[in-house]
Amino acid sequence: MESSANITDMIISFVKDHSINSQMVKDRPELANRISSGALPLEVMEALFDASRENPLFRKQLEDYIRSCLDNFRLGR
Repeated sequence: MESSANITDMIISFVKDHSINSQMVKDRPELANRISSGALPLEVMEALFDASRENPLFRKQLEDYIRSCLDNFRLGR
């Protein structure tokens, strides 16, 4: 079973850089498809990362916050 950290990494990778590692896609093709097809509501996160390209501190704090939220959500299931 895939760890929640790997799922979180896939989401963060996509919203930050609009890419997903090919091994992650191979490991979790259904999730990768949902992420890349727009089935998941990730637009706000993408917009925040896009708008903060020149502010690395904000991007790091945003990434940490999103990781925390996603990890807490997965743990609460």
